[in-house]
Amino acid sequence: MNPRFASKIGEGEERTVSFSLTSVRALPIVPAHDFMLFLYADMFAVIEIAGHQYQVEKGRTFMIDQQNAEVGSSIDVDQVLLLSTDGKDAKVGAPYVAGAKVTLKVLENLRGEKVRVFKMKAKKRYRRTFGHRSYLTKVEVTNISA
Repeated sequence: MNPRFASKIGEGEERTVSFSLTSVRALPIVPAHDFMLFLYADMFAVIEIAGHQYQVEKGRTFMIDQQNAEVGSSIDVDQVLLLSTDGKDAKVGAPYVAGAKVTLKVLENLRGEKVRVFKMKAKKRYRRTFGHRSYLTKVEVTNISA
């Protein structure tokens, strides 16, 4: 973190950022050191799953790295980085928002598209081709609670 702004959010503190609702899904004009928030008319959150961050809202479906969960089961995520309950104010955690939870429903376990990797060293007759398909889990956001 930039030492100039280190005093604004201490370890274990939460911060509330306010902005006015001008249009849906537009970026607000905020200072560069502030957090960039996407405006929604409803509740939204930024969650962290397996080292990846996702911006979610109720009803949204998206793919995550494979989780050990059966189709139809639910996953509770308590690693919520940012939470906005009304689209006007956002709670920013340090590092997580206390008491916030997002519930995901597992829709499908599948594999992603094949990725081809080609390595070559010029003038050395070195050529290698390999690839992989990632295992993914398709989930839907069923609930966001503060």
